Amino acid sequence: MRTSTQATVIGTVLACMWWAGISAASAQVNLGLVGIRSAWGAYLQAQPDGTLHARTTTAQAEATWFLIQVNGSQKIYAIYNWQNGQFMSKQGHCAAAVATVLGPTEQWRLVSGKRYGMVNAVMFQSVADQTVLEATRPGKDTACAGEVAVQDPRGRGDVKRLLRNSSWGGWWVLEPANPPTAGQDIWNKAGGRIGDIPNETTPADVATLLADLS
Repeated sequence: MRTSTQATVIGTVLACMWWAGISAASAQVNLGLVGIRSAWGAYLQAQPDGTLHARTTTAQAEATWFLIQVNGSQKIYAIYNWQNGQFMSKQGHCAAAVATVLGPTEQWRLVSGKRYGMVNAVMFQSVADQTVLEATRPGKDTACAGEVAVQDPRGRGDVKRLLRNSSWGGWWVLEPANPPTAGQDIWNKAGGRIGDIPNETTPADVATLLADLS
């Protein structure tokens, strides 16, 4: 028969194990570098002022992003730009790479497109309010001054039909990226960090990520 002391010890051990599991699941990890293509084949870019475009089909420093795992079990991630060193942040109906603090508006749930037939695509869904990062055709600017905005697909009638459309602007394709020579600075070289997250300047393992998201 267990004594009260034994029960207390067991309870403490179980609580520590539970907390360790939660902490491990929510630890921030830099997974490496990615390029992010829109449904139109253009790369997500951040201008020096943080304005987002999806215009170029050539990988450049401004179109290279560090992919941060914020909470793997919840499929929550963040991205910050190689060139300007800022997190992509939801700003009303827009998004911009302007944040140094990693809060709810800088966190995005990556939703696999496989359940909708999009085997290589993901959706960036804002943790703050469940809206979705979308791109228009290259050169077709939104009210956000670039081709990228944040929308709520639930207000467009048949959402399932929208999600099964491979040309829908809410689908993005992640690609492993090599570190660019242009824009390289001390903060984003190996050994650098943003906050307490050490930088990983090798290409991200996108295949494993997509498998984990499925």
